[in-house]
Amino acid sequence: MGEEKFTLILLFFGIIFFISLLQAKKVKKKEGYFLAERNLSYLYIFFTVLSTSIGSSSTILLFNLISKYGFGGVFLEIGGAFGLIILGLFFSKKLRGTNCFSLPQILGLKYGKRVRIFSSFFVIIAEILWLSLIFKALQTIGSFNPALFYFLILSFILSISLGGQWAIAKTDVFYSFLIFFSFLLTYFFGNLKLEGFINFERMDQGLLLSLFFSTFLPHLAGSDIWSKVLSSKDEREAKTGLIFAGLGKFFWGFLIFLIIKKFSFPNNGDDTLLNFIFSFPKIFSFLLILGLL
Repeated sequence: MGEEKFTLILLFFGIIFFISLLQAKKVKKKEGYFLAERNLSYLYIFFTVLSTSIGSSSTILLFNLISKYGFGGVFLEIGGAFGLIILGLFFSKKLRGTNCFSLPQILGLKYGKRVRIFSSFFVIIAEILWLSLIFKALQTIGSFNPALFYFLILSFILSISLGGQWAIAKTDVFYSFLIFFSFLLTYFFGNLKLEGFINFERMDQGLLLSLFFSTFLPHLAGSDIWSKVLSSKDEREAKTGLIFAGLGKFFWGFLIFLIIKKFSFPNNGDDTLLNFIFSFPKIFSFLLILGLL
């Protein structure tokens, strides 16, 4: 990791901190911190849900699956896309109308205090598992520099703690543009010559369905996704943002498939994405790393 690249990463997180700090003044009240004062437009819902959905850990897995199974691997994204669209079309209005703060609170209203307590416990477990996936992905991306890994963890925690849901929504716009821009730029202008053709394995139908439902259900009834719905201005903004985010996931999965198909990049297990990134000239490699961060 060259000194100039580390400087650029510092600049990258400097931008994130600056955006988060600007939102800190908006989070003096609980509703402002947790739900952005219930004032997110459909564009913010679109960007923040999409950014939450296509993070580094899921992209590492997506590259692995598509490079091994071809288009069958895209069902990892297709399941989540359907979950978001169905949530937007049929459930977002009712969720937003509750004016609750969280998934457990909604369940508690319907099924009582005991269910609320149990669901809160399971949400905490789910969030711990989610964080472990993020830390694992950051460790994979930053493995070439151990000091960078700890810096990334600290930056991640601080960036989501300073300004609450407002900071998350605003920085997610930046994240979404960056990850799509980096991979689109690589697809259209990246120069990677590999010999031979890629031979995809046949995906078992059971695995395909497992991939679909493993992302469909969390996107349909995930605590992070529901918090975005509850943060929207109204039911219409929530519905529109979720549908657009679902379509964005379709596009993202198809883009990764096209990238692997174009460059005929072979499967290397969990290292597939990193091997792909570092096969390019430095400028493209660094851009892709920033996109994943």
